[in-house]
Amino acid sequence: MKIFLIAAALAVPAAPALAQRSVKISYRAGALATAEGRQALHRRVNRAVVHVCGDDRATGSMLSNPAVRACHRQAAAAARPQVDRAIALANRGVEIASRDR
Repeated sequence: MKIFLIAAALAVPAAPALAQRSVKISYRAGALATAEGRQALHRRVNRAVVHVCGDDRATGSMLSNPAVRACHRQAAAAARPQVDRAIALANRGVEIASRDR
């Protein structure tokens, strides 16, 4: 099982300073060789982003918090290279396995 981190600087006004939070996301490299596995990883990343940054809508409100939205963008952008690398490595493993057959 592999693990990577989602991290973001929280820029929400309630935070005393720019707090750094991170979440570890585990995944099985073999699962990333399928579309379903990649979709599951993307869902986990999205849930981790919300966990790190919070929900961008206040309870009972239709308005979103711009600082939280910015945190979502930052956290997702920070995770993207890690996700892309994990998927690329998994796909390379599938290509190698298919060549050996």
